[in-house]
Amino acid sequence: MICINSKSENGVNVVRAAKKSLILAISFIFVASALTSCSKAEESTQMLADVILLDISSGLNAAGSFNSEDHSVTSLSSRAQQLRQKLSTALGERHAVYFGFVRKTYGQQQIETLISPKLIQLMDKILEEDVKDPTLRKDARNGILRAWQRVIIENPALAEDFNCKKALSSIIASDSNGSITDLHSSQLASSLCSNAQSANSQIKGLLETPKDIGSEIQAAIDRSIEKLTSDERRLVNSQGRQIFLIPTIILVSDLIQVTNGRKITDILAADSEIAKSCERAQSESQNYEVKIDGISLISDGFASTKGNIDTELRDKLREYWKCWLETRGMTDIDLGTRGINLGEI
Repeated sequence: MICINSKSENGVNVVRAAKKSLILAISFIFVASALTSCSKAEESTQMLADVILLDISSGLNAAGSFNSEDHSVTSLSSRAQQLRQKLSTALGERHAVYFGFVRKTYGQQQIETLISPKLIQLMDKILEEDVKDPTLRKDARNGILRAWQRVIIENPALAEDFNCKKALSSIIASDSNGSITDLHSSQLASSLCSNAQSANSQIKGLLETPKDIGSEIQAAIDRSIEKLTSDERRLVNSQGRQIFLIPTIILVSDLIQVTNGRKITDILAADSEIAKSCERAQSESQNYEVKIDGISLISDGFASTKGNIDTELRDKLREYWKCWLETRGMTDIDLGTRGINLGEI
């Protein structure tokens, strides 16, 4: 049997800096081991977390679709389908998920929780406490995931129904053959319904034109980090040990930030050389204190905006963002991705 060993706070930065493929492999190992029995001394102290930030300020047209010359050819309705697809699998992978549109200002920026780390922690805890038999634990876990599918894929309207908790609790109790207590089935069902309500609300928002849409990308990233930091601070396992989030920010944006009416490209055009753009980013963040080290970032649509950006300005823009993101504790930065499918990442 393989279990994930607890890590000290000093050691967590090594984990956060590792490649995401390794982290995902570790997550699958935990899921497999959770179906057997891990000792209390070997409880997990790590959890994956994705923050999806969607900047539609430059690409949204009157029909609600993105133009091919902008950062994505994918319509908002397709993004909604992709997000629902991601949510359908993320819980089974012990993956917390957050979402936010990029807004006009820091004050308007909101980061919503779609799959809460607390839900994942609750699921792990109840399976460990209530279901000792490895085969039955697998069935019980699949029952929890089947209940999640019911309110995310099969019948999203159920999440808002008065009988949501009762319906999901019944699925959980039945699939665990009664091994999960009525109290715990009810707790899990309540949390599943609550998370599904938030998730379905955000998906619905993708089918409408959101308000206060802007391109204050830095504010969206900083708000995301603050949200992750706040949630992580409250994550403690049964031994009283900190559970560390291992975050990836998925940023769908051309990265042409607009602050107080000024485009970042207009500002960077005045820099005499590329290195000056890096110095500008570092100077702007000289008083920033890193809150979570080792965050990964994947950006879809870098510099793919209407109008031409010459090679020199594109290089300045890339260097500016690389240096700015590094001030936020990010070392694994991918600005070159195109055509991200949110359901597959």
